[in-house]
Amino acid sequence: MSTPKASPARSGSPKNKRSATRLSYAGVTEAGRVRSINQDSYFVGEMETGYVAVVADGMGGHKTGEVASQKAVETIRQELSEASSHPPGALAKAVQAANLEIFDYASLHTEHQGMGTTLTTVFIDDQVGLVGHVGDSRAYLIRNNDIRQLTFDHSWVAEQVRQGV
Repeated sequence: MSTPKASPARSGSPKNKRSATRLSYAGVTEAGRVRSINQDSYFVGEMETGYVAVVADGMGGHKTGEVASQKAVETIRQELSEASSHPPGALAKAVQAANLEIFDYASLHTEHQGMGTTLTTVFIDDQVGLVGHVGDSRAYLIRNNDIRQLTFDHSWVAEQVRQGV
């Protein structure tokens, strides 16, 4: 088993100084028991306009999922840091840009054809949280002693369960 990648727990207010929101955040990932390569990537931290958390889990049954997950996280961070639109539009554009970056990269590099990743990202601007989600990496809201699932898996199995099969 590999050593988990971790970032220290931190807290604070966004750099824009207009928000009273304070969050505590941390991140950790590991390859797990099945795979020898950790295909997870993440970022959690502050940006100019708020907080951002991004989790991408490379699709284990596909080639080079770790490359896809890294590209997804890097693209989301870059797009949000350069965004000129308001957070809802910026987040949607960032997710679309990550998808296009992964697709284009795989198209140009045959050894990466078929690579893929899940993606769940949360952008918090003052008291508003926006979620972008593709796949089966879930987002939860944890407040006080309550945990609430915010996203639902985009998978064949989850769809079958929702349909009562």
